[in-house]
Amino acid sequence: MPHGAFHYCFGSKRELFAAILRNGLDVPLEKSWILLSPSTHPEDAFRILLRGYWDDVVADPRRELVLSELTNHALRDDALRGLPAWESGLYRERIAKHLSELAERTGSEVLIPHTDLAEMILSAILGATTSWLSHGEDETARRTLDHFAGVFARFIHPREATVAADL
Repeated sequence: MPHGAFHYCFGSKRELFAAILRNGLDVPLEKSWILLSPSTHPEDAFRILLRGYWDDVVADPRRELVLSELTNHALRDDALRGLPAWESGLYRERIAKHLSELAERTGSEVLIPHTDLAEMILSAILGATTSWLSHGEDETARRTLDHFAGVFARFIHPREATVAADL
């Protein structure tokens, strides 16, 4: 890209990195959301959503590698150091919104703060992605995410069951 075009689009290298990282946040889950209903068990709901996320990762592994490399570069660059924390915060925020939508669609309640469960989910998907980029074993990654779905489901309960338990 010519230097002038870069500065026309971005005021700094930080703005460019932020735009790339922000673009990486957009994982289309529409096909997954339509599969959820009040009768969907929480573990199945997490499995459906994690598989939707994973389909996006597998569709473009080079994008995942570039995002990982940019994040690692930003951690080592003083001018960019705050970007990974900013990106992580946006991911947590997005996942917390997804948790609210999951609870609404399945008639469930999240038993711990949404931000805590969002951090757990973020750690799991980033770890699974990094591991997969290393070994490339699709089935291992899918099984791992399925196991995580079971773990995350422990923090979600149907509202009716929660109300009945309180009586």
